[in-house]
Amino acid sequence: MTILAAIQKWSEGLPAWQRHAIAVLYERPTPTAADLDDIYALLKASKGIADPKNRQARVLTPEQVAAPHVEAGAVQLTAIRDLRGVNALASGKTLPIAPAGLTVIYGDNGAGKSGYSRVLKQACRARDQSEKIHGNVYLPKAKREVPSAKFDALVGGAAAEFAWVEGVAAPVELSSIAIFDSACARAYVDNHGDFAYAPYGLDILAGLAQVFVALKERAAKEQQACQPNLLPFQRLAQSPTEAGRLAAGLSAKTGKQDVDRLADVTQAEAERTELLAKTLTEAAPKKRAAELRARASRVESLANRAANIEEALSDQKAFALRDLIEKSGIAKAVAEAAAKKFKALDALEGTFGEPWGAMFKAARDFCAVSPPVCDFPHLGAEDRCPLCQNALGEDGSARLAAFDDFIKGEAARLAAAARAAAEGAYRDARDAPTDLLFDEALRHDLSDLPGLVQACGDLQPAAVARRDAIIKAATPNAGQPWDALPALSDSPTADLRTLAGHLRQQAVTLEESMDVKERAEMEKEYAELRARQELFALKDAALHAIQAFGLAATLGQCVAATATTAISRKSTDLTSTMASQEVADALTAELRTLGVQDIKVAMRPSSARAKTTFKLVLETDGGGSPADVLSEGEQRAIALASFLAEVRLGKGSGGIVFDDPVSSLDHVRRERVAKRLALEAQERQVVVFTHDIFFLSTLMADTAVAGMAPIALTLTKTAEGFGVADASLPFAGSATKDRVGLLRKKQVNCERLRKTNDPSYNLHARDFYSDLRMAWERGVEEVLFNKVVQRFQRGVSTLGLGKVSVAPDDVAPVMAGMTKCSNYTGHDGAPEANIPIPEPADMTSDLNDLETWRKAVLAKNKR
Repeated sequence: MTILAAIQKWSEGLPAWQRHAIAVLYERPTPTAADLDDIYALLKASKGIADPKNRQARVLTPEQVAAPHVEAGAVQLTAIRDLRGVNALASGKTLPIAPAGLTVIYGDNGAGKSGYSRVLKQACRARDQSEKIHGNVYLPKAKREVPSAKFDALVGGAAAEFAWVEGVAAPVELSSIAIFDSACARAYVDNHGDFAYAPYGLDILAGLAQVFVALKERAAKEQQACQPNLLPFQRLAQSPTEAGRLAAGLSAKTGKQDVDRLADVTQAEAERTELLAKTLTEAAPKKRAAELRARASRVESLANRAANIEEALSDQKAFALRDLIEKSGIAKAVAEAAAKKFKALDALEGTFGEPWGAMFKAARDFCAVSPPVCDFPHLGAEDRCPLCQNALGEDGSARLAAFDDFIKGEAARLAAAARAAAEGAYRDARDAPTDLLFDEALRHDLSDLPGLVQACGDLQPAAVARRDAIIKAATPNAGQPWDALPALSDSPTADLRTLAGHLRQQAVTLEESMDVKERAEMEKEYAELRARQELFALKDAALHAIQAFGLAATLGQCVAATATTAISRKSTDLTSTMASQEVADALTAELRTLGVQDIKVAMRPSSARAKTTFKLVLETDGGGSPADVLSEGEQRAIALASFLAEVRLGKGSGGIVFDDPVSSLDHVRRERVAKRLALEAQERQVVVFTHDIFFLSTLMADTAVAGMAPIALTLTKTAEGFGVADASLPFAGSATKDRVGLLRKKQVNCERLRKTNDPSYNLHARDFYSDLRMAWERGVEEVLFNKVVQRFQRGVSTLGLGKVSVAPDDVAPVMAGMTKCSNYTGHDGAPEANIPIPEPADMTSDLNDLETWRKAVLAKNKR
């Protein structure tokens, strides 16, 4: 198991925020400020502090980490093909790769080289995947495909095919292909000024420890900042009350319900506090109690009078009178209707009315005490009338009997009863009390309650006005409607009774205060109530303090969670099992090969903050800090050396891929890298992506010297898209013979443009002659001087001097060819010259001159 695989497996048992940190560090050794914000938010969320952005943790999965080499044998790529949706690379193309030896893939900037390298990094699970694969920006989003590719390979010599799709776990077999990229540069200057080196993967643990330190400092700082201000609670905390004890012990454990319970003072409790304050400050409690009781009696009497007025003139009484008057009128109408049958008696006007009825009843009463007419009204014709004293006669006797029947009738009885009831209610309304007897003494008793004084003062005139209106409404045709009676003013009765009760309670409390034990209880009660009132004023501050204490406690948990002990333990374990003196020796050898002569590797394990490293110590007499001595190129060389050392120690034989390995290196060190890669290509498949012509030429030459035939591919842009592979070196790195072949392709293109009268023909023609001139120059170097002196090579091949023979016949074609090419490139000719652009046939002729000359010189040199 590799270090990275071991760390990934270990991370599965860690909290989500730590797994997220490891996933970030896998992608980039130095987290950004945004990364740290995310990790810190996840740490706090794990302890219960909500994240407003609701960030979700990522994890480093087994599919992301390069696996050990496949047991079935070495994995060697033979082609990358059928790319879809990868940048603007041409779809369906194949990039062939030699299964053994060296394959160099050259591409200028923008040729499509980065597209292939990004696919390789993802498919082979390289650590550096910071450069994301984008779809073809020249296509609408709806037409862009998900990036995918197919890989042809040999696994243990047997042909195999693997498919890769972005977002899907890459084939495990391809992960045994080692990729050199920016993440391999794991050498760095440490806090002690030494240039340190961490084996591939251990830098994640070192970075994780640094993240822990940063988070610890951040949490501790926030914890300190959120400590609440307890100064407002100092005075209350000194009170020997329940509220005082709560204030003195404010913490994250203080219950908010306790604060609510103690701080929520009711109106009754507020009044009780005020009563106790007055009681405890009273100098003569007995006398004061008597005064209060007398005042309470006066107030109670006033309340009773007000209640009597309100009762007598209430809506219930007024509308009851209205109803009785209405019923009396109805009963009277019924009686009058019953009396109509007696109209035939030819009685005087007014007979059967109320006055007449009263007279008839008086006659009945008279007869009761006058024996001669005691059977009234059943008298005979010979009997005398009790009213006129004359004989009744037959007709008079009958009339008295009829009159008696009427008086005794039910209708008359009900009408009389209704009238009596209405008269009684009327008298009650007429005699209703309206005088509240609210004198100056009572006003003084209520002087501290102006609203109550006003209510009592308003009641009496309101009562008089309402009584008069009721009497007027009860009087027929007086013009006072019952539904427009003036209302009484606001009733003071309830408040008066409450006041009387309070006065009596004050008297009782004053009397109790004269007892020592009772007074002590009062003082204790008063202290508790006063403390609660003070807590009420501090309630919001108290709740905020509890919340702040809780946050501080939670942040304290965050601080504790950033302990690096477990990281140090894991780092030490991996160091002891996967890093040894063998690593140091291999790295020292690689450094020497790459020309970093002044550095050797010494085993100095250090677990400070979980950073287990090997120290790279300058081997110089004067010493000095590596950071002050090592150049950027030397640091890049150290990265290459560490990668090659780990590949060597991996014991595998799978292929390795280099993406621009000589960036930042000078030409001397580029030569060393070329020799080292040529040497490595003798043992395994080596694939190199580069845009460096010098490095390309040097690498090809060193590989050829080693007796191998490297494959060179050039990526170009065609009408089909970017990244189309051509099985040749770029023009600048090609031999004269190959340049002739490339120029023939250009001539064919120029001829096509000429036939279509394309206006770009002139530019392409000038470009043709620019390259033709370069081909003549390479011919001089390579053919005429037999490669004795070559660009991109430091040495002079003196062994080839024996075949160098330059005759005038050899020089003349060169001069002629160069002169003609110069007519169209590199010079600003006089306007009068007006040199015409050559035709395609001229290009063919001029190119044939170069090829004829090349073959003639080579043939001469062979003799």
